[in-house]
Amino acid sequence: MFSISELGKRFEESDFANFDSRPGAENAEKIARYYADNFEEFGLESILLWGVPGNGKSHLAAAVHNQLRKKRESRRVRFDAGSLEEN
Repeated sequence: MFSISELGKRFEESDFANFDSRPGAENAEKIARYYADNFEEFGLESILLWGVPGNGKSHLAAAVHNQLRKKRESRRVRFDAGSLEEN
């Protein structure tokens, strides 16, 4: 998956253990961890991470993907690092 994403090798080793939590990102980290740990419970539901640049969204998304990849669940995860623009 990372070979086709814009993030490339930068986030291949991202996980929750090496996440540098920042003020304001604590809830996002908790939610991302819970989502990765309890992926089967979510069915078709997902999570959306948003916030200011530099607060760890990409790292957390990669950590979710990497954890699920280890559990062989990543085939069901879409990791889109595209930007959202306000109109």
